[in-house]
Amino acid sequence: MTRIKGRAESLNFEFYGNNKHMKITESQFRETLGKAKVPVVVDFYADWCGPCRAFGPLFEEAAQSLAPDFSLCKVNIDEASALCEEVGVRVVPTIMVFNDTRLIATHEGGFASVNDLEDFIKGSVDG
Repeated sequence: MTRIKGRAESLNFEFYGNNKHMKITESQFRETLGKAKVPVVVDFYADWCGPCRAFGPLFEEAAQSLAPDFSLCKVNIDEASALCEEVGVRVVPTIMVFNDTRLIATHEGGFASVNDLEDFIKGSVDG
């Protein structure tokens, strides 16, 4: 895990799974969650974060295998500081699962394997 540094004003979403790549503003965040038909899993990361770079490929692999039951996306914390503060991101990577616009699970740090990540995601909805 890496502690967060820096601030920015816009939100950058990169969607995987059953969503196409897209950028949205912080003001569009709630609308995106509100329109989602499946749980949305967010990887809060930073380009300068070594653990984030190591975890990224696992997250992308999970996105492929979990679609279309989940939407996985990545938010660069340097481009979304207000959102990160609002949802309580303190370290990167942080994984958050949202369902019906509400936060249902949080995990700080990456995962050792795709299976561990998928178990966390599925368990957050089943639990």
